[in-house]
Amino acid sequence: MTKVVKSISSFLKDFGKATTEAELREVLLAQWDDEIGGTDDKHSRQEQFVSALEELIKSGKVRASDAKGKSSSRSIEYVKKNKRKNGNTGEEEEHRAKHTKIDQSEKEKGSLTNSASSSPAASAVAEYPDKPKPTGNNTILLFYAYTPSLMNREKHDAAIAHCYGFLKNLGVTGRLRIGREGFNGTLTGPNDAIRAFTTELRRWDNATFGKTDFKYVDNQPDNQLLPTLKVFPVTEIVTYGFNTEEAPLHMGGTHLKPKEFHKALENKNSVVIDVRNFNETVIGKFQPPENSADGGPKYLDPCMRRSTEFPEWVDNNKDDWKGKQVLMYCTAGVRCERASAFMRNRGVENVYQLEGGIHRYLEEFQEDGGYWKGKNYVFDKRFSHGADNADTISYCVHCDKPWDRYNAHQKCFQCKMEILLCNECQRLKPALKKSELFCPLCLPKEKEK
Repeated sequence: MTKVVKSISSFLKDFGKATTEAELREVLLAQWDDEIGGTDDKHSRQEQFVSALEELIKSGKVRASDAKGKSSSRSIEYVKKNKRKNGNTGEEEEHRAKHTKIDQSEKEKGSLTNSASSSPAASAVAEYPDKPKPTGNNTILLFYAYTPSLMNREKHDAAIAHCYGFLKNLGVTGRLRIGREGFNGTLTGPNDAIRAFTTELRRWDNATFGKTDFKYVDNQPDNQLLPTLKVFPVTEIVTYGFNTEEAPLHMGGTHLKPKEFHKALENKNSVVIDVRNFNETVIGKFQPPENSADGGPKYLDPCMRRSTEFPEWVDNNKDDWKGKQVLMYCTAGVRCERASAFMRNRGVENVYQLEGGIHRYLEEFQEDGGYWKGKNYVFDKRFSHGADNADTISYCVHCDKPWDRYNAHQKCFQCKMEILLCNECQRLKPALKKSELFCPLCLPKEKEK
């Protein structure tokens, strides 16, 4: 229940304005599978949502308007601390006191380490560096790293504590997923703060981070900073749902640098597999050249709503790739690591993956995009990025206007995946019915154009 309360509160605070209870429930229920990691059925999660929301309303943290008995139509909004009628609740004061003691204790000890452990993941610096002053020159950091061996529970907890403490002190925001197998993060902050963190990771655990490809997107304005910091434990840093023994990392595909991958795309005996989710592939993808009368490499989109659908898709299609050069790619490389290993363990040969993902490819072919068309979907406040001359290759689901910007509140009525709905269609009066909005995968045949 605590996680549900925090999830609702965090969403409303970040959203910054009122929404209806029905819309809030719809958005959060679609997100909780990943963020909360729950396994309860939908009815159970709805009950948790209702209980948690009422708890927040009673505490004064959330305000609900009167909707003449229809709770689903109530207007819900976050209440800032200085505007709450009853001030801080006893629970808040207890929470603040508890964490103040923890912070003071950590500073006095100067370490988050269990001295009995010699593992890099259970060691920490003597003290945190001074928090850099805001400069307006910010950096987005994308990275992932697998550990040489699985962390035990103690090392895992220490890694989470150390990273959270270091990032919090530096004023860095974003999301960092930490599993026993490794790390996967999208972080934002002042240039110096981001560099201080990556330098610390290499010092703290060089075996894991010594060769990590940290991707820096510099010169970002303040409006590109993510609002909060979340460092949380996960079972897998990319959720495929299979046992890691089915995809041992040593069996991963051969890495190709962007120029090598570009050249490989010209081999007509290739299949090109996009291992991202469908909502990402809609706005941008590789378009291999047609270099002869026989055509060119074949682009394959698994049309996944979630990565957990990938294993079944591979098993259903792998026989078609015999004798082919198999090229794989994703946003920044992490999804290809386990995916390529899974494919090779299933008997697929000649597997290659784009090193550094689309991110590094677009750095190499920034002007014209090479064989990349459209935009690269990203998980920060840029939402997407492309080459200097990038075209829009996707369309609004309602009016067919070229459009490539998602809105987290616009979901497919059937599967709840993001849909592309242009600003004009979002502002229509009367408003479009939610029941008439579908992603391309769920579009009823009678609505196909």
